[in-house]
Amino acid sequence: MNALGFMGFGEAAPAIAEGLAEAGGENFYTFDIAYRSDPDRFAPRMARSGTKMTENPAELASCCRLIFSLVTCTEAVPAAASIAEHLTPDHIYVDMNSASPEIKRQVGVIVEKSGARFVEAAIMSVVPPLRHRVPVLLCGEAAPGLVSTLEPYGMKLEVLGEQIGAASATKMFRSVMVKGMQALFIECLLAARHFGTEKRVLDTVTASYPGINWNQFADYLIGRSALHAGRQSHEMEEVSQTLESIGELPLMARATAERLRRFSELGFKEMFGDTEPDTYAEVLALLARREQSKS
Repeated sequence: MNALGFMGFGEAAPAIAEGLAEAGGENFYTFDIAYRSDPDRFAPRMARSGTKMTENPAELASCCRLIFSLVTCTEAVPAAASIAEHLTPDHIYVDMNSASPEIKRQVGVIVEKSGARFVEAAIMSVVPPLRHRVPVLLCGEAAPGLVSTLEPYGMKLEVLGEQIGAASATKMFRSVMVKGMQALFIECLLAARHFGTEKRVLDTVTASYPGINWNQFADYLIGRSALHAGRQSHEMEEVSQTLESIGELPLMARATAERLRRFSELGFKEMFGDTEPDTYAEVLALLARREQSKS
């Protein structure tokens, strides 16, 4: 791996870069459209892995032959379009975004028209704790070669086949379950807090379903939602559209998207910044203080 480029340097990309740097990787570059408006926010992320910011997608393509796209699902196609004219047959463009199979196919068409090779990737767990060792599913003709390049650095890559869309479909339909649980926890705890019974409710669930500490599980899920509910809502809207396209009713997916959207509008991201709260109690206490200040 001579050099690795990142389209987007938000949450996942810095964590992957840090892990690869510790595993012996070097020469990391990135382009993020938000850098110019807030460079101070990016500086510590870049410093931890020695990643260098490029001026534009053209410069990123000139520095790196291997490029990971890690932007929001709504920016996956525009990001590919912005760099496509600068790609060559020597490039491999890996779309790692949480997007639908159709979006992945659109990105693949854009990339392959340039002559570059395209790999669909689906990240199957939360990135920061695992960093570059997070499980990733791959599809595309160039996927086996990518595995050969990156496995020596400890990346956990599994090739599903050449058909673009299979990896993202696996991640997407998993999200019906995983993000659906986040939405259930949010609704349950927002209601229970009015009576001060949130811990008791979760204790009774633990008793009914032993083997899981549901209070600790709530800490994790609510902490994730506090920072990422907005992005997750957009992802669930993609899930809903995909379910409709294959003739399945997205009843749970739509409700999950709506619940996550409303949770994001409470403004916890602005309050907690880039640091996830340790417990759901912190989130509920903050909400209570805000409500009291308005009354």
